[in-house]
Amino acid sequence: MAEQDAKQILMSTLDRYGLGSLVDRVWSLYTDEIITADSGIDTIGDALRDTDEFKRRFPANEARVKAGLPELSISEYIGLERGYENAMRGSGLPKGFYDDPTDFANFISTNTSVAEVQDRVNEGYRAVSQSNPQVIAQMKELYGVNEGDLAAYFLDPQRATPILTRQARAAQISAEGQRQAGMQLTAQQAESIAAEGITAQQAQTGFATIQGQQELLNPLQGEGDALTQDELVGATFGMNAAARQRIETRQRQRRAAFGGGGSFATSETGLSGIGTAQ
Repeated sequence: MAEQDAKQILMSTLDRYGLGSLVDRVWSLYTDEIITADSGIDTIGDALRDTDEFKRRFPANEARVKAGLPELSISEYIGLERGYENAMRGSGLPKGFYDDPTDFANFISTNTSVAEVQDRVNEGYRAVSQSNPQVIAQMKELYGVNEGDLAAYFLDPQRATPILTRQARAAQISAEGQRQAGMQLTAQQAESIAAEGITAQQAQTGFATIQGQQELLNPLQGEGDALTQDELVGATFGMNAAARQRIETRQRQRRAAFGGGGSFATSETGLSGIGTAQ
């Protein structure tokens, strides 16, 4: 093989992996017969690991070694980068999250799998970003996350996927509380409802029922202590059996007092079939 052809092959190989500046070093390895023009990128990489250029291009390897994780070959490293990129691009993340190798270094250094990144995108960012504006507003209200920070929040390697999933669902449920009943839930309330397996659709139905029961929050003479929004929520979504009994008792009392008429809230549809726990 002509030297010019061999050098061109090596240069093209290095350029594909962001190591073009090392062509002279690699050419010296070739002329010293340490590598050949047909050497794979992993073989070439093994000979370049101590160079500053290699360490800058593959910074996560050094972090992995310090953390007691095995160092990756170039092909393994690049394979992870491409997997992350495909997961992010396919789920509609902004381009700035997957157009530079440094975007993936933290994932690789913490041994985060492509599947886990995909889960974070699917269960968190995409679930919220593709929802109505009230859901994004609830992410800010409950967790202090602005729309511009949304992708970074759900891709943070320090956050466990189950936590992100719960928070995304909580934001969707809290948005329904605002939309259907004018209620601002706390993060704890919204997450408690999400933990019951309540879907956004079920939340919509439940909060519509709560809206029709708002008059129960204002006690009439002789009824005793006022019911609270927390009790309405707990009863409607199957989380508070005692509150459910209180509400049913108050509804019966009002039906008896008004002889079945009046404008007070008497619907009991929210007290069955919404929550998974009875």
